[in-house]
Amino acid sequence: MTIIIRVYMLLCASLLLFDICFLLVQNRRSLVAYRINRTLEDQIRREIRVYRESGAFSPGFPETLRQALPKTRNLLTLQGVLEEDAQAREWFRPFVFAQLKEYTSRDDYEQAYYTYVLSTFDYRREKPTPEFVDDLMGFLDSKSLYTFANTMNCLYAIGLTTPLMRAMDKVNERAGFYHKKLLVDGLLSARVEGDALSDRLVGKFDSYTPYIQDCLLDYFRLRGYDASGLCMRILTDGKANDQVRYTAMRYFAKYPSADSRAYFLRVLGNEDAPWIEQMLSIQALRQYSDREVYDIILKKITSPNWHVRVNAVQYLHGRGLSRADIFDILYQKDRYANETLLYQFRGDKEMTRYIVDTIQLLSAQDATVDASSDVDNLCAASGAAI
Repeated sequence: MTIIIRVYMLLCASLLLFDICFLLVQNRRSLVAYRINRTLEDQIRREIRVYRESGAFSPGFPETLRQALPKTRNLLTLQGVLEEDAQAREWFRPFVFAQLKEYTSRDDYEQAYYTYVLSTFDYRREKPTPEFVDDLMGFLDSKSLYTFANTMNCLYAIGLTTPLMRAMDKVNERAGFYHKKLLVDGLLSARVEGDALSDRLVGKFDSYTPYIQDCLLDYFRLRGYDASGLCMRILTDGKANDQVRYTAMRYFAKYPSADSRAYFLRVLGNEDAPWIEQMLSIQALRQYSDREVYDIILKKITSPNWHVRVNAVQYLHGRGLSRADIFDILYQKDRYANETLLYQFRGDKEMTRYIVDTIQLLSAQDATVDASSDVDNLCAASGAAI
């Protein structure tokens, strides 16, 4: 047995050593590329001072920089200096742009570095040429998530609607490759004026996969874009994916409308509606305090689904449940409703005690009534026997 354990430990150690060696080999180029070129770093810093004083670089420096930047370590050396001096960044942008075609043939690491540097520039005052943007789009064919994400960040920073729509087609083709949070946060950061991008995304909404549609609805909701017409169509035409429908319901929790209110009341009036739709309907109706909404949500406190009844009690609690209201609920003697009330008031010792005492009192009354009924039945049976 000891020999078997030693052999097993030796195998585990060998596998661990292999994994470490494999990762080191795989990342060797990355480790080398990160080394800073100190000579070039000092030269760049001197040239920045020269540019500030004279408005131009020293003769010969532009050519030196053009020859240096094809090496990734030199590109990162430049980026490191520019991170400390935002004003100087724009002076070096033409030199970085000139390397685009050079880096299209590089490996994943180097392409990721290059596209990251491109994403750090400010494009608000001056947009790149259409030819440059076309070449930039080529990086979206990369199998590297880092390259893909950095290229998308660059397109968000550029803020041109047509290239972004083309990029969305790429994202759609590779649904799931580009994480939902990256896409939604990226679209929110896009430097696009007005609603041009959102309008075009709505126009192409049906052509996207459910994954992208779900992302776009989150984007519309977080951005504050009026997508109520689109969301109501999704809820009523019966064609959308379930997850997309749920996201459309969440949109109205933030931006309610008369049509959505009527829709959610119909859902809650349908006992066969899926529990998640009932829950989302209650959440969407939280902004309403009228009697019709209150009464229909009140009925849901006896739902056998925990999520539905908890949201129903939270709605009622938000409107100020009094002891009389709580007694009326407890008087229904529904185990689900009782448990949910205890859960809602778990942080309020006084109210928790009141709920527990009332439940016990009602239970005791039921026991007394049952006992009296049993005595009456026994007496009746005895009289019949005599």
